[in-house]
Amino acid sequence: MIMSLGKPSDVNTFGKYAYMFVKHIVKQGEAYDRIDVTFDRYRDLSIKADTRAKRTKKSRPIRRLIEDQNVPLPSKWTDFLASTDNKRDLCLFLSNAIIAAAPSKKTIVVGGGFVSETEVRSTDANMNTDLLESTHEEADTRVVLHYSQQCTYHSGDSS
Repeated sequence: MIMSLGKPSDVNTFGKYAYMFVKHIVKQGEAYDRIDVTFDRYRDLSIKADTRAKRTKKSRPIRRLIEDQNVPLPSKWTDFLASTDNKRDLCLFLSNAIIAAAPSKKTIVVGGGFVSETEVRSTDANMNTDLLESTHEEADTRVVLHYSQQCTYHSGDSS
């Protein structure tokens, strides 16, 4: 989703980007009680790392630490995203922003974006997220796990 949203022209800091990102997530899930957000993991040693390196060969990665919400967005978004360290930091920043800004009437579940690759957080303090912990590198695979857990939960089978 980060790639499809790109860098909006009217957003100039990571805090504003996170606000826009969370607003977009909540709008997409407004008809649902629960919204699951999963992020890719960016490992240095993986088949995907080699693919990413080939894909970003023409980019000039620039390192930008996201220390807080006031850090300005880089002028060259694609060069920023060419760095796996930047992507890791951005996923962590957005994961924390989603949990912090979640509407009170929604359950938001976030996985893959935290420092620990197995960490999953939910805005529902009573939710058991143990079954969602995984080491999947791809968000697409993680979302299948989240979906299957939601189906199991609704069927009443919690074993």
